[in-house]
Amino acid sequence: AAVATTAADALCYRLYLFCVLGPLVVRLVTLGGQVNLSLAFLVAFFMLALEMLSGWVGRLTQEIHQVKQGDRYQRDVMEMLAKGAPLSRVLHAIVRGVEEPDRGVLASIVLLDAEKKRALIGAAPTLPDYFLQAIEGLEIGPNNRSLASSIYKGQRVVADDVRTHPGCVELRDVALQAGLPSCWLERIKNGAGEVLGSLAIYHSEPARPNVEDVRRMENAAHLAGLAVERHRLE
Repeated sequence: AAVATTAADALCYRLYLFCVLGPLVVRLVTLGGQVNLSLAFLVAFFMLALEMLSGWVGRLTQEIHQVKQGDRYQRDVMEMLAKGAPLSRVLHAIVRGVEEPDRGVLASIVLLDAEKKRALIGAAPTLPDYFLQAIEGLEIGPNNRSLASSIYKGQRVVADDVRTHPGCVELRDVALQAGLPSCWLERIKNGAGEVLGSLAIYHSEPARPNVEDVRRMENAAHLAGLAVERHRLE
């Protein structure tokens, strides 16, 4: 809602510039009945600077909104852990917290089974059922060339385009069917460094993570690791 408000504010600002400053600009550059090219250039430069400033303020507002959203969901998850909430509920909250600030993003948490040989769905509230069926029970091991092998090895994987990534053969068709051509995987570990599973983030278009994206993935995976470790100690 806040992001939509930011976009609406930016549009209103542009309309204001057009309606209020437009007639003034025309009057200035045609002062005396002749077009003043130097003045026209200065006015155009000023208008461009205002437009750039408007876009920058809009992006900054959106970033601040995302940080606040992230801080809130992390606090909520920590409170759930402190109160002993069920693991499934905590993992769902983490996934929702990852998805909420960024439209076009879906997420899931996949855990290893007790023998560390197969994938189990921990939380994936927004992924379609056929996608979950393809992941559930997927074989995991050091010789598996799919993305699932990265869970076993404890590696971060960025498949910015599943159509060309060599590790996406097994899930390529279902990912494209779901309209999710990009997948990032962040390993989930306990305090001793043991791999417990992975956080997967899917995008509606090919994408690579920036520094902030990596930070968000690491924070979410860390929370998931705390939740799983606490569950296993109960």
